[in-house]
Amino acid sequence: MGALYSGHYYEEIFEGIDFLALDGGSGFTHLPNWQQKKRHHLIIAISKPTKDGQQEPPRPYSAPPPKPEEFFLTIELPQVLADRIVENDVARGFDAVGQAKRVLQVK
Repeated sequence: MGALYSGHYYEEIFEGIDFLALDGGSGFTHLPNWQQKKRHHLIIAISKPTKDGQQEPPRPYSAPPPKPEEFFLTIELPQVLADRIVENDVARGFDAVGQAKRVLQVK
């Protein structure tokens, strides 16, 4: 499970369509829990707001992961999109130096 953060939100960017860009870290496919699983599904899950309207604080890494039904909203990504996200993460992972070289076009 990885965390995504709201990057940009545009209400009614086109008629009847809202746009939400999410930012997240790379490298999740290199984590031991990910590598132990044989089958993967990717979802976008939005936490339930607390009574005062705030988001719940993040769970500690040692806590068991929440079940999808514990979230306010859960959207399962189509497998073809999930496969592309995984493929991109495997290629880039935590290689910050490699990513910087690609961005700066340094060999």
